[in-house]
Amino acid sequence: MGKLVAKRELSEIIGVSERTFSEWQKEPGFPFEINGGRGSVNSYDTAKVIQWMVARDIARRVGEKPRDRVDRLKADLLEVDLAERLGQLAPAALFERAWSDHIVAAKTELLSLPLRLVGEIHALHGITVDTDLILVQIEASLAKLESFDVDAFDSDESDPEGADASDGDDDD
Repeated sequence: MGKLVAKRELSEIIGVSERTFSEWQKEPGFPFEINGGRGSVNSYDTAKVIQWMVARDIARRVGEKPRDRVDRLKADLLEVDLAERLGQLAPAALFERAWSDHIVAAKTELLSLPLRLVGEIHALHGITVDTDLILVQIEASLAKLESFDVDAFDSDESDPEGADASDGDDDD
């Protein structure tokens, strides 16, 4: 506990005017030891007032005021706009459309693969292969890719196959 003083003595100890203390008293959390009310003398604990001043100063320096937040958000929007104009940033819809087109092209290519393979295998080796044998495997792979859940994928996971997956080394 610090020294119990009146406003005049507190202003001399801290080095601010009595008027400043009158303004500070209106702020939430200002530490009165005795709040005498209007026209009466208040008492203050010097240690508590100094702690309040330090906490208040830190909060002001660290905390973001609403106006600061608005200014920061406006600056962020300007940066995004500039990045788009410079070609460093593009709308997600543009990439989604391009990615979707690539996926459709890859699927089409994979589905046409059995006919090409059957023809090549027959031409090179004289073996007749059932097209459906290859197509079933490709369709199963496409179905697996189609059901892939991006949100469930953990990119930080070091072993994507799981801890029980065999690494090919048998110690038995």
